[in-house]
Order: sequence, then structure tokens, then C-alpha cells
Amino acid sequence: MGKKDIIRPMSIPQFLFIYAKEGKILCLTVDEAHEEKLTSEGWAHTATINPASWIEAMANGDQDPSDMLDEIQFKKP
Repeated sequence: MGKKDIIRPMSIPQFLFIYAKEGKILCLTVDEAHEEKLTSEGWAHTATINPASWIEAMANGDQDPSDMLDEIQFKKP
């Protein structure tokens, strides 16, 4: 069964908002992510991901998984 053969139920994708601070991350839903409060506490928004797609890319993609983790753990200069 190839990727194009997978049938997924119709639903609203659940996105996660990733914030990082000193190499630690928070993965928050839209209801949990309060940008002003987080940034005032020193957290930086590093990514917004669809978890299912992100895990597939980590497992099957061309990019090194540790590079993908670096992208969400550390704010780019």
C-alpha cells in the first residue's frame, strides 16, 4: 500500500504551535497558544506543524530527523 492509497477521514487538521526557549519546546494547540504571554516569558514561536505530516516527513523524508528537531528547538537568527 503506497502513500497515495491511504484513505484518511475528512477532518479539520490539528495543528500544533511550537515554541522554544533555551532548547526546550512547548507543543500547543490553537486554544493553548497565547502568543503575547509566551513571548513575554521568553518563548519564541519556531514552527506551526501538522503532526501527522511532520512525523511522516521525519520518518520518510530526505531531511535528517535531528535537523528537523533543531528547526523546532532553536529559533533561527
